[in-house]
Amino acid sequence: AFDVRKQTQGGHGISLSGSQTSLTPAAHPRPRARAPPRPLFGGVGRTRAQCRRQLRAMTRSAFIYCGTESASVLTGILADDGTIRHTGSLSVAPESDAFVSSAAGFSAKLSGAPRVEWVTAHPSGTWLYSFVSFWDKRPGILRTHAIADDGELTEVDGGEEEASCHLKMRGYQPCHAVWQGTLCACAHYLSGDIEVFDMSAGGSPRNAAFARLPGKRRQGKFEAPAFGEIAPHCHGLAACPGWLVCCDAGQACLVVYSLDQASGQLGQPQPCSLGESPVVGSAGQALVAASMGPRPRHVAFTAQHERLAVLCECTNVVTLHAFDMADGSVGPALHTCASFESMPRSVGCGIARSLASLLPTKVALLAALPFGLAAAAEVALHPPSGRLLVTTRGVPRGGSLRGLDPQSLASLQDIAAGDSPRSFTFDRAGSTLIACVKGGLETYRVAPDGEVSSRTVSGLPEGLHGLEVDCVECVERSA
Repeated sequence: AFDVRKQTQGGHGISLSGSQTSLTPAAHPRPRARAPPRPLFGGVGRTRAQCRRQLRAMTRSAFIYCGTESASVLTGILADDGTIRHTGSLSVAPESDAFVSSAAGFSAKLSGAPRVEWVTAHPSGTWLYSFVSFWDKRPGILRTHAIADDGELTEVDGGEEEASCHLKMRGYQPCHAVWQGTLCACAHYLSGDIEVFDMSAGGSPRNAAFARLPGKRRQGKFEAPAFGEIAPHCHGLAACPGWLVCCDAGQACLVVYSLDQASGQLGQPQPCSLGESPVVGSAGQALVAASMGPRPRHVAFTAQHERLAVLCECTNVVTLHAFDMADGSVGPALHTCASFESMPRSVGCGIARSLASLLPTKVALLAALPFGLAAAAEVALHPPSGRLLVTTRGVPRGGSLRGLDPQSLASLQDIAAGDSPRSFTFDRAGSTLIACVKGGLETYRVAPDGEVSSRTVSGLPEGLHGLEVDCVECVERSA
């Protein structure tokens, strides 16, 4: 049997060893006296429940796949103690890109070198899909990999259907994907597009729909908002039955589409303003927000799809909105909170807006750095508890993980994380959180109520330290 749990949304690391740190002390009430347990299967003093848990552990394998700022997908295995053992990597670069695929760094990315910016698994757990970006040099491609019994990845041999296994996309820089049934929707950041794929055939994806976010674009040239352009930039997606919601980071709004589950077709776009947002962070943060806007990055539905949580990267704010399943309308913010343990700024924002109107965006960013910056990264729902979890990156280092009440956005927990935590996912039971951080992965134990504890750090193995891990997927198999 296979199962996959993925929360988002937007790679680094895998190691041979790990270290654990207790983050939340657990209460240990005095146990009540009871009769000695009956030995089972020859085990001395083991209860039936203990034996069942041991058998499940013996037959469960959790495979980890990381998308990286390189032309490779990293593979690993999640151990019971939370460490992740690196097992290999698979190059996804086309043969024609063999030379540039080995290049590293941001400059190589801008030159069009292939980069895996998102990975996601089929709901059956038998296929893994990697979304490969070539920045603004050409549209992305979708590559399909079969997952073997031991978790190893192999390229699908499509025979006469080879094109379906190396699917050319229409948008530029695929950066995030979400599932609704066997439909997979992909966000293209640079070109501001959405593509929907029909994955019902598993190893043979099929184009189902394509939509362009509304807004003015510069013909023949793409630039990210950090470089001063205000244009449609699709970053994060969230899906529920009948609807697809997109974060337009460039134009600071949400865009809602109706989604036909049978055909994958998208309806007409419904832009939704997010309104004014406070700024959380330093005076430099206020300057960045004034120069680039709030920049909505990710969005997540609450458990019953009645509300949407929107995370803004430049203001470090999470807002909660009512969502109407009947017509797809998004209401004004009901609650607002910081993405990390800090208070919204009460002074300095007016001065920052005045400076931002005078300074080019690049100059404003350089002027803001000495003050210290943060960048909210991802918001996702913890399915067993319904709690919202949020990661925030420190710039240049540091990070945090925050737990929020899904009804009021009240802060329930704040813990320190590794440097620059980005996207994260859960195992099938929701008892382990796996997060991408600078130089590796971190795993956390998660209680049924969503409380996070016991961090384990797994760094990249020798020779892979320079890779940037953007996303992670967990696929479980049980005998």
